[in-house]
Amino acid sequence: MVISVFGCGWFGLHFAKSLIDHGHLVKGSTTTPEKIELLRSHGVQPFLINFSAAFQNTFDGYFFKCDILVIAIPPKVRSTTGDDYLITVKKLIKQVKSNMVGKVLFISSTSVLGDQNGHIDEHTLAMPDSASGKVLQQCEQYFSRISAHSRSA
Repeated sequence: MVISVFGCGWFGLHFAKSLIDHGHLVKGSTTTPEKIELLRSHGVQPFLINFSAAFQNTFDGYFFKCDILVIAIPPKVRSTTGDDYLITVKKLIKQVKSNMVGKVLFISSTSVLGDQNGHIDEHTLAMPDSASGKVLQQCEQYFSRISAHSRSA
């Protein structure tokens, strides 16, 4: 199985290494040229991809030729408004659609739930009370829409 991990930061790289240990071919993205060799040294096929407005990508889409796409990037709203994150997610969705990625796993956060206590499951309503939670909730909704669309098609 070919799995692409978009965002090989602290979570994504550890997840990628675990997938490799289980026999999967893993492609991993980074926005940092210096990290390419680190990914390669762990058996990850590295890709330099940055969807921010200031960066021009030259990749050919091969990264998105996969059975599963894992999205493991944080919104970083402490240092930004989250607008770049939303732009990145919209560009990811475009790639998912144009490359017909079969499955997408979006790594979100419990921050979409806000300060709720008690039993939490997939039916619990999101009530984010932080900027990052609100941005992540928006992204979850974007992915839910494409998921619902693909099931009805």
